[in-house]
Amino acid sequence: MQADVVVVGRGLIGVAATRHLVDQGVDVVAIGPAEPQDWASHPGVFASHYDTGRITRFTGPDPIWSELAARSIARYGQIEQRSGIVFHTDSGLVAASDGLDLWLESAGIHQVEHEVLDGDEIYDRFGIRYPDGTRVLLESSPAGHIDPRKLLLAQSRIARSDGATIVEREALTLSADRHSWRVDWSDGSVTAPSVLVTAGAFTNELLPEPLAFERYARTVLLAEMDPIDGLPALIWHRPEPEARVYWVPPVVYPDGRTRLKIGGGVPPDQLLEDGPALRQWFRSNGSDAEVDKLRETLLGLLPDVEVRSWDQHPCVTTSTVHGRPYIGSVAEGLHVAAGGNGSAAKSSDEIGRLAADIALGGAWRDKTLLESDFRPVLTTVDAPVRR
Repeated sequence: MQADVVVVGRGLIGVAATRHLVDQGVDVVAIGPAEPQDWASHPGVFASHYDTGRITRFTGPDPIWSELAARSIARYGQIEQRSGIVFHTDSGLVAASDGLDLWLESAGIHQVEHEVLDGDEIYDRFGIRYPDGTRVLLESSPAGHIDPRKLLLAQSRIARSDGATIVEREALTLSADRHSWRVDWSDGSVTAPSVLVTAGAFTNELLPEPLAFERYARTVLLAEMDPIDGLPALIWHRPEPEARVYWVPPVVYPDGRTRLKIGGGVPPDQLLEDGPALRQWFRSNGSDAEVDKLRETLLGLLPDVEVRSWDQHPCVTTSTVHGRPYIGSVAEGLHVAAGGNGSAAKSSDEIGRLAADIALGGAWRDKTLLESDFRPVLTTVDAPVRR
């Protein structure tokens, strides 16, 4: 099999890049396995889009991430219309941070409707109990949350209908083949002059030289409860690492139960050094210590809510040197888009668009965002990874 471009990885960034490539008339083959049915026994790779809720927002402390989000959010409606799949819910967002002025600055740049409230006002309106004296940003629609599984299905449906070839297999090897690259899977292969690797935390398993990033083990907690009308998504950043939390308001999960998802990180951070460690973590039940902290935080923030049951799941975040995704070329005809830093889901369509441009010729085309802000860093470069 031959193609103009091969996209390795069918997570949120990979399917976005595939869609943008076929929209330009490119012959694309996208390779990546479906979500495993049984995590505990699955021997292959995993992805972080196996989820029902992810926050989406314009505001934040990094203007580049805000720009990526703004561009992606602007296309949500188009993607929903073209695919017939609704994945976006505009519930709004509350955010509290010691650096809240940076969030407010981004709200002004993108002309986002917002308010700044104190803890008492937030409790009166939403039943959320922040500590006294907390300044809270309330970002209005279209902030809220997306269903990453549905977003992936929507992007895939458009790409497939427009002519992309989808191979539901795990890519096993990537090798140079004269003036092209060859990707092999269990029962086939494809060659192309351009390959874009978007394999998330597993990207380094395929590249001839690994990227400089770190993979952190995370755990998410799902709290089964009744729907809460009007409850926004939430982010809370304080100096204490255990207080860096987020939640997605209660949504209906595939098993029919309504759950609020809360996550964050509890020190000490657990690094996952290689593919076997990643697989072992995804097959586990996560960290009980992290779950205890998340449960305590949730019950403090929502003191009036009854939780019927708790579930926990492992997750992984990938951190890059500069804190933004790596988007660029690492060899002639070989390109990457990886390293979401825990923030990529909402912005995946724009990350995929930028990556698609790179895959078409290796040149940076954007007139506003700088290539240097996304340049891939290899492990041969002595640079600390930003957390």
